[in-house]
Amino acid sequence: MTSLTVLVVEDETLIAEIIRIYLEERGHKMVGNPISYDEAVAGIITLKPDIVLLDIRLYGDKSGLDVAAYLRKHQPDLPFMFLELE
Repeated sequence: MTSLTVLVVEDETLIAEIIRIYLEERGHKMVGNPISYDEAVAGIITLKPDIVLLDIRLYGDKSGLDVAAYLRKHQPDLPFMFLELE
């Protein structure tokens, strides 16, 4: 299995930590945990992850949907998934 670098855009620290543990158990690496749109875009540009996991509700005015729109426009080859946690 290929090891992936994963950017986890999640504003709840406990949830992000649980995701990090799951990723590491499966041989992947969480490269960042931005909590807002601006932090997410900066992380995408600087960290160059293999995939982005997006929470829809984020800290601030913009959401994970806005991050997805950024990705579709500026980095269409970078895969992303929305997180649905309850």
